[in-house]
Amino acid sequence: MDIRQLSAFCQLCRLKNFTKTAGALGYAQSSITFQIKQLEAELGTKLFERIGKSVYLTESGRRILPHAQKMLFLAKDIKEAANGDASFKGTIAIGAAESICTYRLPYLLKTYKAAHPDVEVCLRLMDYDDFLPALNENRIDIAFSIGVPLNAPSVDILLEHPESIAVLSAPGHPLAGKECISAQDFSGEKFLLTSVECQYHKAFMNDMSEKGVTVCPVLETESLQAIKKMTAIGFGLCVLPEVAVLDEIGGQSLFRLPYKTEYRIVSQVLVHKDKWISPLLDEFVHTVLDEYAKSE
Repeated sequence: MDIRQLSAFCQLCRLKNFTKTAGALGYAQSSITFQIKQLEAELGTKLFERIGKSVYLTESGRRILPHAQKMLFLAKDIKEAANGDASFKGTIAIGAAESICTYRLPYLLKTYKAAHPDVEVCLRLMDYDDFLPALNENRIDIAFSIGVPLNAPSVDILLEHPESIAVLSAPGHPLAGKECISAQDFSGEKFLLTSVECQYHKAFMNDMSEKGVTVCPVLETESLQAIKKMTAIGFGLCVLPEVAVLDEIGGQSLFRLPYKTEYRIVSQVLVHKDKWISPLLDEFVHTVLDEYAKSE
């Protein structure tokens, strides 16, 4: 077996379609089919079942998938190690939640790029549920998540930072004049919320449900900027990480309501446990840890 076969195997596992896999890898579909057949012949077992236009892993395929992914990790790391003496040149692939990407990473990246201008940074916005697959498939080198603590045997947590979640209104909202707010004050209130997959959306709605409070979601969007703008003009209340609204609170376009959330939300910096920490990545990790330490 060779790396091309394992790469085709892992991509086909992810995309479940020969045509999409061929497009992703830049091969003809017949080439992907040939590579999979070669791999199956060498291993002496069927790896996929075809059902309609999709393919699905057999039990044998499921067993070898983590080993194939590990071999691709090692192949990439060998290439990086071979170039380890070639100064600080290369690429770091980062996956990040929007709030972290917009409000924390710019300062980290500015510091890092000032010290290492030849390093290319590839930054991808990701939802919470995307981080683990992206790390496991080596699509990113490092992840910056926000939500409930993400614990998985395949990842190492380099940093875990508690995040404050704020319930916000326009300055002129009736609740903005109250000194103390309970969950019952939100009953019947209109809320502008992030997507249902968002961890702090889920946590807030669960919190309200447990306290017997019914709120009225009037808008769900992935855009934090849209939520903040619409809250500021009095369209409703919103629930966002404090880090994403510090400028608006300081500028008094949004008012933080005196409601204390009781659930735990953290930001985490994660890498795959088998990831080789190249000099490029090691320097970046140190920059991250230093900058987070300064903010505490």
